[in-house]
Amino acid sequence: MEQIETEDGERLATTIYEQDTDNRVLLIVAAVGVPRSYYRYIAQFFQDRHYSVLCFDYRGIGDSKPVHNSNRCSMQNWGHYDLEAAITFCQQRFSGKAIYVLGHSIAGQLLPLAESKHLVKRAYFVASQNVAARYWSGYYRLKVNLLWYLILPVFNQLFNGLPGPIYGGKEKLPKLVAREWGIGGRSRNGMPDYVENGHHKYRETAVPVKFISFSDDNLLSPQRASAALCGSYGSSEKVHQHLDPADFNLKEIGHFGFFRDGMQNLWADIEKWFSQT
Repeated sequence: MEQIETEDGERLATTIYEQDTDNRVLLIVAAVGVPRSYYRYIAQFFQDRHYSVLCFDYRGIGDSKPVHNSNRCSMQNWGHYDLEAAITFCQQRFSGKAIYVLGHSIAGQLLPLAESKHLVKRAYFVASQNVAARYWSGYYRLKVNLLWYLILPVFNQLFNGLPGPIYGGKEKLPKLVAREWGIGGRSRNGMPDYVENGHHKYRETAVPVKFISFSDDNLLSPQRASAALCGSYGSSEKVHQHLDPADFNLKEIGHFGFFRDGMQNLWADIEKWFSQT
């Protein structure tokens, strides 16, 4: 297992799918609490299509633990340091190859925090959202407010981190990560409100970007929340598309289904977006 080192001294676990026959590299950026192995099917799909692919675990997640400094294991540092390290690693390891980003959920919030985001040629985000509760409605707003204001603070304190079953994730979240996640949910504008110069970082993000959301993902990434995150980018070329599983003859996609084996008919749109000039 190869590791990459962040500027502040953490070591991140990676999986690299090498491809020498083309000049493209795909960086896959994970959802909250999801280990990199979850993305193996789509990584292999793009390797077969002549992309070199890098998957990595954020600090405190998967094989990137234990962390060197738990006081720096925060959500914003996933962007400032971890994603930044992954982008610069791609630039150095795959010199001369165009860098593309495929992100899931939280990834769309993190890209603006990476100083080297300008090195990314195009980005595609799946079920990424602004987590501010005002973008949810009705029953789903009630549920996320219960998470942000009651469940997350209580369980995060009790367990020194947020257990996966509490938030619907794959593994326990580090305490500071969960704390910042909750701050974003309780704020008016999500992550840009609590990150230093956050609104500026989003506005200066000029990467051409496409966001997709799904009609059966109302609890974790409703249409308004995904559209709001897309709108916060400064990119002159940005698209948000809301999709229905029935359009693909599927019963469900939800928040996690897009990356599962057998979803190859959905993945062609990613390559189509990346191929635009």
